Amino acid sequence: MTAKVYVLLTIIQDKIGQAAGILRGCNGVVLVEVLEGIPNIVMVLQASNRKRLAEKSIAAIIAVESMTEDLQLLPVQNEYGSHVVTERVRSRRINKKSPRQQATRAI
Repeated sequence: MTAKVYVLLTIIQDKIGQAAGILRGCNGVVLVEVLEGIPNIVMVLQASNRKRLAEKSIAAIIAVESMTEDLQLLPVQNEYGSHVVTERVRSRRINKKSPRQQATRAI
């Protein structure tokens, strides 16, 4: 089973391109994208098991440590697999009260 982690990095503004280039050359890195806003880089690492994934993640993070302001690791849960699920998402305004809330408030 393959282990995977998403890493969100906030890189110093004038070092983003350099950091992206360094990360693309790191072992285990399968994707590096520069994002708009903060965080400004997303990196995906993959390995045959969690131990190797940890080793590769640490090596990649150390490679850009001097340029990194912040980072967040988002490991993929293996029991759910690695596939895309698309669902219709229903949203509603935060300030909008449901009919039930309005009725309760009126009482």
